[in-house]
Amino acid sequence: MKRTQLFAMMLALVLVAVACGSTATDTSDTTGTTEGPGSTAAVTDDTEPAPVEETPDVDESAMPEGMTIAFSHPAAQAGVVGKIVEFASAEADAGGNTLLVGNFENGTPDEQFNQVETWITQGVDAIHVFPLDPNSLAPLQERAQEAGIIWVTYLLEMPGSDGFLTVDPVKSGTALGQAANDYISANGIEGTGLVLEFSVLPTLADRVGLAADAIEADGIEIVSRQDVLDTAGALTVTENTLTANPDLRVVVVITDDAAVGSALAMQNAGIDPDTCFVGGVDGTLEALQLLKAGETCYKASAAVDIRSFGSEVVNVPLRAIGGLEGTRIEFEPTVITVDDTELLDQYLAAYG
Repeated sequence: MKRTQLFAMMLALVLVAVACGSTATDTSDTTGTTEGPGSTAAVTDDTEPAPVEETPDVDESAMPEGMTIAFSHPAAQAGVVGKIVEFASAEADAGGNTLLVGNFENGTPDEQFNQVETWITQGVDAIHVFPLDPNSLAPLQERAQEAGIIWVTYLLEMPGSDGFLTVDPVKSGTALGQAANDYISANGIEGTGLVLEFSVLPTLADRVGLAADAIEADGIEIVSRQDVLDTAGALTVTENTLTANPDLRVVVVITDDAAVGSALAMQNAGIDPDTCFVGGVDGTLEALQLLKAGETCYKASAAVDIRSFGSEVVNVPLRAIGGLEGTRIEFEPTVITVDDTELLDQYLAAYG
């Protein structure tokens, strides 16, 4: 896969809009990744990272005001990331601050580099970045910090950053795997399995890789592993997998947008919803609405409170600017199933 094509796929991470079409790529025989230009491998450093923290109780009057925070994410306008940005913007406005949101057409490291460099020249107060290529961004981090600009990273950590916001992929994958185990065991689910992942970004592999391990331990044979992040792509991939494997009954997915597509494919195929399991990660609005409606193969999400997470996109760099506690925040995923009516209502309400 060409470098430009690879990072165009990253434009979809964590979710992509359905209109973008399929991003499916067969990864059944993936043998690993090679570092190089455009590599998403983390910059190496011997410094022991500080422990992550709970979201602190901070006196709002102590939070800085009048700050400009720049947020760079390759999918800032799409899916669940778009909702995160919406909530982040509202949090910034409420505190008298400004959120600049990057928008790069092809989602490449070069575009991100140029975007971040422009923000440094403009003299923003903080940069919060999902680093597509940490190695290439490291010199910009140094320049920013030398200029007094706070440097915060999103999901993927860079050494020496002033803050970090994440959802641990290990915890997400473990939670999804446990939900799958519980449902498969309780309902005697049999058949084969499908894994929808994103192998070109191995740092997030555990989001679904651990769930894949869990269903295999339950005796579910995985017949295909494919790269797909969006609803339309997952719909097509799942339909094709069902054609080749009519006994497909279990699908574990790296994003909830793709999980929705798989659930729709199973529904269109007329599969009894009591005999199948589809589960994903994130807690998107569409996925939670499917859970609320019931009567589909979609059974569980390893979800995050999207409104609170969006607020932290702004609050982590603000705390770093103000020298306050709470600059390294990890959100815990919460498993939500079709039976968790009260929890479902709570998470749906967060979308407004």
